[in-house]
Amino acid sequence: MVAYLRFCFNPKDSISLGRIVSVPSRKIGNVTVDALSAFSRESDADLLTLLADPACVPGLPRGRSNR
Repeated sequence: MVAYLRFCFNPKDSISLGRIVSVPSRKIGNVTVDALSAFSRESDADLLTLLADPACVPGLPRGRSNR
């Protein structure tokens, strides 16, 4: 619960995102979280914006439904 609240108040908090992204299971792996976090740091974009439009993140693995 604390990680959800921390992420709500700071959408750039990749540690909290890492804690909440797979609870409950969403089939988002470490490679995806690492790619999102790296691009967020490089572009100074918040993670919620990137999650809303994942096509703008280079190197992001494609999910089964996107193939």
